[in-house]
Amino acid sequence: MEGNITLNKQTNIRSHLCVSWKRFVVPSKGGIFIYSWSPRTDLLLLLGWLFCPVDFQASGKMNAPPVDLSFRNIENLRDSWSEKPSKVPRSLKKDSQRKYLSCSLRLNNNNISDLDALQSTIGHFLAEPLKIAWLDLSFNKIRTIHRVLCELSELRVLNLHGNNIFILSEVDRLGGLPHLHTVTLHGNAIEGHRGYRSYVISALPHIRKMDFSAVTPDERMMANIWHQRRRRMISNKTFQ
Repeated sequence: MEGNITLNKQTNIRSHLCVSWKRFVVPSKGGIFIYSWSPRTDLLLLLGWLFCPVDFQASGKMNAPPVDLSFRNIENLRDSWSEKPSKVPRSLKKDSQRKYLSCSLRLNNNNISDLDALQSTIGHFLAEPLKIAWLDLSFNKIRTIHRVLCELSELRVLNLHGNNIFILSEVDRLGGLPHLHTVTLHGNAIEGHRGYRSYVISALPHIRKMDFSAVTPDERMMANIWHQRRRRMISNKTFQ
């Protein structure tokens, strides 16, 4: 089932459910137009993704709009270097080297599978690449949580949903990011693993929001218990 829907401030977004969407347009006036939706993904997740920067408005780092390179059919990250970011209501400012004064980069809804050139791509667009705080790589063809992501020490928000990640233990690599508090991983093969949410919560001690849903104190406690039990089971099998 495909169609278009328009939301405005009076729309009860919680009453609209869909699962997988491919395209969206946010016009400068009017509501939100979403294309290609099916009744399987919660639209609330989409809206959470769209307005993710709200979490950072008070921090100052995320006040600048993101550098948006989404929906470009990019396969190789270096190919993105010739692209111009999408226009946003607030203009992106540049420094003397013509690099953008932003801490956010959107590369979602492309065909990216290799992240080897991620650092150089961030450096190509952002004036202060080491301060990148929000990276959106959702809806690509990424199969692994690349170690280059672990080098982004100031990262606060990481969107990886809608990819092809299939090894759950690779989530552990993100545990070394001291400021990471929001991550999305749903829509990957790892979501089908038993204990998926508990595993991610236990692996990422600073996480406050996962898959657009807040991590509750009870979830944190249960995830730690689950993690301890799992370690004991693995240890017992090792010595048998």
